[in-house]
Amino acid sequence: MSYLERFAPKQRELIVSLPYRVGLWISESDTSGGDEADEAERNALHLMMTGYAEDFLKSEVVEEIMRRTVSSRESWDQWGAQNNVILEDCAKALSIMDGYIRPDDIVSFRQSLMDIAKTVALAYCEIEEEEMTTADTLKLELLHRLDAFKAKMQGKQQPSKRERLNISPKERAALEKLSQTIKVDLEGKPFPEPEEDKQVPVKDDRRGAADAEHGEEIKTEG
Repeated sequence: MSYLERFAPKQRELIVSLPYRVGLWISESDTSGGDEADEAERNALHLMMTGYAEDFLKSEVVEEIMRRTVSSRESWDQWGAQNNVILEDCAKALSIMDGYIRPDDIVSFRQSLMDIAKTVALAYCEIEEEEMTTADTLKLELLHRLDAFKAKMQGKQQPSKRERLNISPKERAALEKLSQTIKVDLEGKPFPEPEEDKQVPVKDDRRGAADAEHGEEIKTEG
């Protein structure tokens, strides 16, 4: 039995929809780049999902999820229309997976979502350096130095100036919200887990479609 067959159909669709929806949500968080930005970011999204679908070395679970996501292209427009609740759905999907998928594989899935989101954000530069005012340049330099200091204090990798240029403030705000929801920082490092949450046993039984807590359809607006 495949990993995803452990879940009811609506649960499975929710999980499979997230890689596409997360990437699209980041792309739509800043529309200042117009059609050119949309095309670059959606190309990056498709390439990332395809790459994960072909790579089982990190996690067979993630590979299976991404294969389903890529092969469900006919559902992408429908999924994208539900992005008003993307953060809630991320939290919900991870809760559904807990106890039915190995913790290491759940971490890999969380990391893949952040990887996709950040790659989409980096795909297009909404702010051209030559178009920046002196005030913009000074602000960028200040933010870069502040990030470098915070990264050093936290033992993280320092963000590059390219990241500062390519990731707009709106995209960065969206990435931070996603980070807090899926408990992975922008560099892909999982947040430390509370002691009581560690070593949760994985169940072998299959959840039914009538699961009272998680079996409902993906929420839509209105």
